[in-house]
Amino acid sequence: MTEQEPTERDFVGIMQEGTYVEKLEALRDHLAERLTTAEHREAASISKQLSEVLAKLQQVSPQVKEASRVDVLRAKREARAKNRQLPAG
Repeated sequence: MTEQEPTERDFVGIMQEGTYVEKLEALRDHLAERLTTAEHREAASISKQLSEVLAKLQQVSPQVKEASRVDVLRAKREARAKNRQLPAG
C-alpha cells in the first residue's frame, strides 16, 4: 500500500475528526474505490452515492476556488505596482 492510499483506520479517523470537506473527499475516494470492485448490482447504488458526494463537493469547492482567485489577482496587482515604482536615486 502506498502512502496516498488511506487505510480503513485513516478513513474512520477522518470521519470522526476531519473537516466537512475532508470528510467528503475521503468518502468520495472510498466510494470510487468500492465502485472499481463492485458487482454489477451494487454499482448503481455506489454510483448514486458517489454522484451525491461529488455534487456536495462542487457546492463547497467554488467558495474555496473563489478565494484562491482573489488571492492570485491581488498578488498580481501588487507585483505590477511594485514593478512600476522606480528605485530612488
